[in-house]
Amino acid sequence: MIVYVATWPRCGNSVLRDLFWLNWRLTVTDPYMPEAGIATWREIMTRKHGIVIDADRPQVFRLGEAVGLVPGWLGWLTEERRRELAAEPVTYYLKTHEPPFDSYFKGERVVQMIRHPLPACWSWHCLSKEDRELAPEFLAVHGNGTTLTGYVEFHERWLAAEVPTIRLAYERHFQHPEASVRTIAAYLDLPLDQPKITSFDRMNTMNPVRYRAGKVAGWQGTDEQAEAVWSACAEVAGRLGYRSITPAPPERQPVQAAAGSS
Repeated sequence: MIVYVATWPRCGNSVLRDLFWLNWRLTVTDPYMPEAGIATWREIMTRKHGIVIDADRPQVFRLGEAVGLVPGWLGWLTEERRRELAAEPVTYYLKTHEPPFDSYFKGERVVQMIRHPLPACWSWHCLSKEDRELAPEFLAVHGNGTTLTGYVEFHERWLAAEVPTIRLAYERHFQHPEASVRTIAAYLDLPLDQPKITSFDRMNTMNPVRYRAGKVAGWQGTDEQAEAVWSACAEVAGRLGYRSITPAPPERQPVQAAAGSS
């Protein structure tokens, strides 16, 4: 089976990946990691956790009874390889910020975290300052302008995707993190005794780039930018349960979708 941890950038992918590791020692790997980062990842994961690279399939690793794909797998995961991995009795957990595939195989499922468009766009805007500064209203519509889609297109396409999906709200997760863990466990039939979580403050201390300090619902842009972001995103954000330009949890949580529903 393949489980895609699929979010728009800055909407909680790191949060979900931490929950999978903390509660089940499952590694959700990054398709975008550059070669230098992959070498470091291999060294750390081998030394600290004892991963074993499959001799016949060097893109695949084992960690105890679990399996995974070595980071940087985006170009490797062809449609035929997806079909093969989805049919296996073990489960691969894969991060993605990509729009959905045109179709899915039996054995592919999605866990998605959603977030109000204003703080999501603002957070990506802040991160983009390290490279080329992208305005939040630009990100809402165009994404990074090259490889990743805007908030609107990303969620429109995922809402229409015919694949079993569960959606968790970023805002509600930080109100009730144990509920997120229980929801994921029930959806994927993972064993769970007592949910394990990490506070937002601790996550910020450990990695302030991934977790900006206390900005779960933060917006620091202008009123004009806020209006532009909400105007672009209001329709699709409403379908996700967000009802106001003011960042707040959606009206429903979680949203569980059978294949083809939204």
